Amino acid sequence: MSPEDTPTTPENLAKSCQILAPQPGDNQSPGPPKLLTNRQNRALKALLTAKSVAEAARKASVGARSLHRWMREDPEFRRQLHETHRDSVSYAAHCLQQASVEAANNLARMVDDPDHATMPRIAAARTILEFAFRFANPQEQDERP
Repeated sequence: MSPEDTPTTPENLAKSCQILAPQPGDNQSPGPPKLLTNRQNRALKALLTAKSVAEAARKASVGARSLHRWMREDPEFRRQLHETHRDSVSYAAHCLQQASVEAANNLARMVDDPDHATMPRIAAARTILEFAFRFANPQEQDERP
């Protein structure tokens, strides 16, 4: 498996976040921000749903080496990619928070009704509530041992 075909896992995402984050000096160029090309915009969109950089490159009809180069060397591409990822995580947190209300209601009903107290439904509701809590209280996650 080539590096471009590396699947998206939490560990691989953590490594890629080092590349995605704006680097010191990225915003020091004078004038307005550089506009991305159509190819770069397609690549940004593809990176949101692809399981690997190679898959994103194929979806966007760009070379994987070009995509890696943009992620490494193009400050504006890196800035917009970082912003896009931040926005998608924010949207996911919003969705989890909305789902947490229904999850809490389901848990309450299951506690009172033995016919609905199946382990998979309880586990799913618990997972939704845990993630909603994590997104709502990120500072507490940093303080835990």
